[in-house]
Amino acid sequence: MPFGQGDNGYISAQPGYEGQIATVRDETTRTTVNVTTKIPFGRVLVVGASEAECRLPSATGQRVIGVSVAAMRYELCLDSNNEGCYDLSRPIRYTEDADIYLIPENDVNVSISDTVYFRHTLNSSPGTFERLGRVRSQADGTNTDLYPNARFLESGKAGVPIKVAFYPPSR
Repeated sequence: MPFGQGDNGYISAQPGYEGQIATVRDETTRTTVNVTTKIPFGRVLVVGASEAECRLPSATGQRVIGVSVAAMRYELCLDSNNEGCYDLSRPIRYTEDADIYLIPENDVNVSISDTVYFRHTLNSSPGTFERLGRVRSQADGTNTDLYPNARFLESGKAGVPIKVAFYPPSR
C-alpha cells in the first residue's frame, strides 16, 4: 500500500493505488493485448484495431471495454509520467464489473446523480492530473465522454485515489 505525508506531519497510508481492485465482490476481469503504446493502470480502455486489442481512448464515441487493472506480475514498467503501466505486447488485465481505485482529474463530491466521465482528448494546456483514460465528475467540453455504467462510490480530491464502481452494460 502506498504511503504519503499526512496532514499531521506523520506518514499515513493511502486507501489504495490507481488500478487496484477496491472491494471484495463478484468481479469480472478479462485479458486483452496492447499493441499501440504503454497503458497505465487504472485507465478506461477502448477497442483497438481489432476486437482482440485495446488502447487508450483518442476520440469521442469509441467503444469502451473497461478499465485497466493494476498487475504486479511483470517487470516494472513506467510510462512518460512515471506511472505504473503495461508495456507493449504484454497481456492487459481489465475489468468492466468491479469496484476499483482510480485517480480523478478533479475534486469529486458524491451525490446520487453523479456521473463518471473519462478523458479521450487532452487540453492544449493539460491540468496536473489530466491523462488519457482518467475519470472525472464533470464533462470537460468535447474532450470527455460519459461512462454510463460507472459511478463514484466516495468523494475525494483530484489526484488522490478513490473508489469507482463499474458495471457491465447489461445492468
